Amino acid sequence: MHEAYKAIPVYEKMPLNIESVAVCNYDVYGKKKSEDGKLIAKVLVGTKVGHLFVFKINANVQYARGVESMLERNCRSFSKKPILQLFATNELNLIISLSEGVISIHHLDSFNRITSLAKTKGATYFSADLESQVSSTGAAAHALKLCVAVRRNLQFYFWKNGEFCELHADVQLPEVPKTLAWCRDSICVGLKREYLLVKLNDENPVRDLSPTGKISEPVMSLVHDNMIAVLKDEDTVFVNSNGDVTYKLSFTWSESPIALCSQPPYLLSVMAKYIEVRTMEPRIFIQSIDIQKPKMVKCYQNWVIVASANSIWLLQQLPFSKQLPALLNSREYELALQLAKLSDEESAEEKEKTVQNIEILNAFDKFRQRRFEESLHSFANLSVDPSQVIGLFPDMLPEKQSNKIKYPDPVTRLKGTELEEGLIALSEYLTLKRNEMLKVTTSTVHNLKPIVAKNEVIKSRKSLLQIIDTTLLKCYLKTNNALVGPLLRLPENYCHLEEAERILKKMNKTRELTELYKRKGLHRKALDLLLTQHQEQGITMELVEYLQHLGNNHLELVFHFAEEILESNPRECLKVFTGDTTEVESLPRRQVFDFLDLRAGQLVKPYLEHLIFSLEDETETFHNQLALIYKDHVMQLTKELNLGRPDDIIVIVDDDLDMNEESAELVQAKSKLQSFLEVSTSYEPQRLLSEFPLDCLLEERAVILGRQGSHEQALAIYIYHLHDSDKAESYCQRVHNESPEKNKDVFLSLFKMYLQTGQPQTDESNLKIALKILHKHATKIDALQALTLLPNTTSMSDIEDFVCKTLETQSRKRHQLQVLKSLLVAESYQIHEKRIYYDNISCCVTEDRTCCVCKKKIGESAFARYPNDVIVHYFCCKDRRQLPT
Repeated sequence: MHEAYKAIPVYEKMPLNIESVAVCNYDVYGKKKSEDGKLIAKVLVGTKVGHLFVFKINANVQYARGVESMLERNCRSFSKKPILQLFATNELNLIISLSEGVISIHHLDSFNRITSLAKTKGATYFSADLESQVSSTGAAAHALKLCVAVRRNLQFYFWKNGEFCELHADVQLPEVPKTLAWCRDSICVGLKREYLLVKLNDENPVRDLSPTGKISEPVMSLVHDNMIAVLKDEDTVFVNSNGDVTYKLSFTWSESPIALCSQPPYLLSVMAKYIEVRTMEPRIFIQSIDIQKPKMVKCYQNWVIVASANSIWLLQQLPFSKQLPALLNSREYELALQLAKLSDEESAEEKEKTVQNIEILNAFDKFRQRRFEESLHSFANLSVDPSQVIGLFPDMLPEKQSNKIKYPDPVTRLKGTELEEGLIALSEYLTLKRNEMLKVTTSTVHNLKPIVAKNEVIKSRKSLLQIIDTTLLKCYLKTNNALVGPLLRLPENYCHLEEAERILKKMNKTRELTELYKRKGLHRKALDLLLTQHQEQGITMELVEYLQHLGNNHLELVFHFAEEILESNPRECLKVFTGDTTEVESLPRRQVFDFLDLRAGQLVKPYLEHLIFSLEDETETFHNQLALIYKDHVMQLTKELNLGRPDDIIVIVDDDLDMNEESAELVQAKSKLQSFLEVSTSYEPQRLLSEFPLDCLLEERAVILGRQGSHEQALAIYIYHLHDSDKAESYCQRVHNESPEKNKDVFLSLFKMYLQTGQPQTDESNLKIALKILHKHATKIDALQALTLLPNTTSMSDIEDFVCKTLETQSRKRHQLQVLKSLLVAESYQIHEKRIYYDNISCCVTEDRTCCVCKKKIGESAFARYPNDVIVHYFCCKDRRQLPT
């Protein structure tokens, strides 16, 4: 695909066969660097005859054929037998080697032997792992672990104080391992037919991983600190330190590799005649590098060393600055992004810009591939100007604004299913950006990025929200109509009025257009629209509901459009002023009353009933007016029935004559009037009396007189005009129950009126009624005054029950008062005893007595004493209920 590496010979046609290779930094303590800051490599080569060659490679010095390389040292006495394995670390200045069946440790700088691990005699393979950590002070700490295969056993060591110490008990395997590789605290083992994982921290450390397939030798390599690659035929399986597969996709090589190594983001495999380079993410082939019979590869930091039987090559990775253009031209943005993040060829600021540019190109490419969700998610994370993202979709921005936006490549116009899927993803993206914008407290939005550097970025928060909300509206209209209303009802709705109005009118969305006008405060436009709907389709409910929510600030509009409804539907018009909303209840009731009284007199009565009975309004004017409306209604029905007086309807009822509908209505109207006069306490009796006729509605007049406190006049109507003692008695009972103390003499007044009729022919019958009242309501009549009013001819037998009840009542009251007196005396004695007890309690304050709160002496300061005899300064007494100890 593109050239990532080039092979540079380090040493060709070595006279001795190469058995092992190791590579590390040239300096012992990691401080020797070339002028441009790159490390110089030290390559150690172990031969079949036991010689150790050391090459110095400086990749910064370029020649026609390659880099500067030189044989720095040849140690012929390193070993007497083949050096099968090598590991070198400049951090600890160590060489670990496997030769003569034993593990040996040498100094890296002098090659002097430090020690040999006698316990490892018979070793066939080892794996070393170096972990480095840098503390907050900048000090580096290094931990070296070693696993050695000795026949079927694994031995574990760690480096401490100049020697290897045992790390873990030996682990026995079913057969002799062919290869080993550390992965954190686990070791991956390659046997002849399978791979195993040995996890040191588990009770049962050995677990199966995967069969090796048809390959003759197991092959594995550490990819990064928690991923290891194991080879199964041409496929590679990636597992972590727990043995879990971490890469689900198939990763296949051109043929079965001989060896593997990893140099992120690349994986390199050694084939019979070449080196193959691939990447995992994205999973693509990079290049094939021809090398004659390679057999091993070693990767260390920036160095990749390949060796054959007698030659050594350096696989030098091309500078990222040369790789990136090729990757960008071939649209391999994900790989380019990985390289840009790993690059150290630029300053931090330039690197950040490069990474950001590639991420934007990658997001744009995903859009071109119709991976809408991934693309828009990337744009959101990159803080790309939302207007430029919206411009990717057709007909979402005004044409003039859309033409100003440039893109890396021409954008194909979306259609059909692709457009619908894209708009759904765009809706989610815009919702996310909208929430972000609402959290911005300034009028300007910073850090937004253009898709192309030449594009201008919109920085105004209001403008961005306007574009976002208007685009959201368009998306919902095309994908989900149910969300249009909720969007327009949002408290902070930034839809562009003219654009949104044009779209909603085009799609005949009357309800949604009304909501738009409402949120923008254009109530007259909204009401005109609803009124047109009302006139053309007869739909009134929406207009009424709208008026119910306008409130006191738009009273003129309420009255104007209520009048429009009035002509066709008075009942619905009334709902404008009686609806169960906060705005309706806040309307000025007097002005509403005046409007209805002037424009719709038939609605005054139900409106007043709503105010008084539903809202419990106690305004005198309203109560007066409702009473007069009830009175006028009764009088109107009386006139229609050709009755002399409204009271004549009572005669009809009493005679059990059949009543027609009009008569029943009159009875109901009189009952409603009388009930209202009895229940209401807010009307003005004096005013109503002046409005009520003198020759009819006598019972209603009696109720009004009673409300005024003129009980004797009211009773006179019941007794002298209506001749109804039962109603007179009921009146007294009702009045007395309303206020027993205030109206305590009402029954006495009734009793007196029956005794003073002034009509001799009825004296005897009135006396009987008076005595009946006296007996029935004995407890509510003053006995002394009643006895004084009785005629001298009254016998004792007639008043015996009254006198007995009165005496019983007085006796009971006297007994209750005596009991109350005794209780009060007892309580007085108890309080007196307590006072004596507390008076006898003394408190001695000496010079040494201290406050238990502040621990200072009381002295002559004001103090407080608690019941438990604890004394504190008065100032220290914060809570009197909490006793200090």
